[in-house]
Amino acid sequence: MRMELPGLQRLTEHQLDAAVDSLTTAFQVDPSTQLLLNAQRPSLARVRAFYRFTMRVALRHGHVFAAGDRAQGVCAWLPPEHVDVSAWMFLRAGGVRLGLDVDLGIYARLLRYEGYAARMHARHAPFPHWYLFTIGVARDHQGQGLSGRLLRPAMAFLDRHGQHSYLETHSERNITFYQKYGYQVAEVGRLPGTGAPHWCMLRRPQG
Repeated sequence: MRMELPGLQRLTEHQLDAAVDSLTTAFQVDPSTQLLLNAQRPSLARVRAFYRFTMRVALRHGHVFAAGDRAQGVCAWLPPEHVDVSAWMFLRAGGVRLGLDVDLGIYARLLRYEGYAARMHARHAPFPHWYLFTIGVARDHQGQGLSGRLLRPAMAFLDRHGQHSYLETHSERNITFYQKYGYQVAEVGRLPGTGAPHWCMLRRPQG
């Protein structure tokens, strides 16, 4: 099923740098970024390399949309057939280069994180669903309604097609925001080795 979200731009390769820049400033000090890059405040270059990889996975296997004239808001959805990021998907998206651009320890940290998150994901969404792989807004554009612009058409699409969806967040302030769009907390875990909260949220189709 092809996701169509009226009012949003479907991200193209030539917009990739702008989207990566937005996600880099959005998530530089996110607990998951700190864990995966093994630093409290990882360098912008390392964060940018990681989110370039994330975007390449999403562009190959999912649907990526942007809001704003410079992709200041970005969301990436994986369809039901691709909610599990396999080793093959990882390699095709440039996973080998990731170790050169970040550090060789990224592979072990990524496997540890993905293993933990995948078990929680499978426990709460063992049925067909869409996965909100990432959503972020550039730091200097936060609070301007871009997250809502990204989510509203996606929720309409999911409801129109009777589809469940799943997401994860590591920020408590995001919980109320996602609840406004129909998501409910399924479980609160702890990121391995850090103790930072890891919320997983599930949304059933509405209307």
